[in-house]
Amino acid sequence: MAYGLDTAMYNTGATANIFGSANFKWRGAYVLIAQPGKGVYLEEYKGSIDNDTNAWISL
Repeated sequence: MAYGLDTAMYNTGATANIFGSANFKWRGAYVLIAQPGKGVYLEEYKGSIDNDTNAWISL
């Protein structure tokens, strides 16, 4: 990813299983709720195709 976004996300708590997955589609729905150094509260992804208009996450 451009400009170190991937590094920042991984440092915050994103995982390779979700954020780094080959199945992570362009403009899918992704949420990461975390506190650096304290752990991840929630990481969730939805989307099965690029620009998936049916991808949404309810919190």
